[in-house]
Amino acid sequence: MSRGQQAQRVLKVLDLVDAFDFIATRDDVERGKPDPEIYQLVSQELDVLPTECLVIEDSPSGVEAALAAGMWCIAVSTPFTKQKLHAEQLLDESWIVDDPDTLLDVVDRKIKKLQPA
Repeated sequence: MSRGQQAQRVLKVLDLVDAFDFIATRDDVERGKPDPEIYQLVSQELDVLPTECLVIEDSPSGVEAALAAGMWCIAVSTPFTKQKLHAEQLLDESWIVDDPDTLLDVVDRKIKKLQPA
């Protein structure tokens, strides 16, 4: 939910300015998370069904927004969000990542779970 200018600054520092087909920021929506508006906007702009989207979030309000949009979600906790992410039980514990080094494995497991047998 960063503002556009801040998001662009971070993407530039990370050399990711051209890495995405579409970037939505707080400037693009009327309501912030936990309202699902930003995720619905991204889904529409990319012409991808919400049920085909996987959101990586770091806050309970972001998880709420992703789930309200009908999307799959994995949470990556931070020192500021870890306790609340676990306490609110918005996601099964297997989809809350406390060690960022394991994120890719969890994403891979989620994708495999979502694929038809």
